[in-house]
Amino acid sequence: VWRPERDFRIDGGRSLVVARGRLALVQQFNRARPGSRKFQTGRGFAFHTYGAADLSKSARLDAGVSLSLGAHLSIYGRFSGLFGPHGRTLGGTAGFRWDF
Repeated sequence: VWRPERDFRIDGGRSLVVARGRLALVQQFNRARPGSRKFQTGRGFAFHTYGAADLSKSARLDAGVSLSLGAHLSIYGRFSGLFGPHGRTLGGTAGFRWDF
């Protein structure tokens, strides 16, 4: 796991920027997801649902940045990704924080 973090001031020292990251190797040993849910659709007609298989031997990347715009206001953004030989999953969030 590699976790860098860096913070620095901008705008004459009034605003703080914090950047974070994480890179890790993910190994799933049981990819089959054996758990299932059983729903009864009608008398004698049941069906099962199974979750998607996990990525095996994949890399996980998380990154984020936060910018303080004053004593009580900041904005942020985050990214999360899982990259494997047979697929990838990507996600992200962004928002603002107001403390009062």
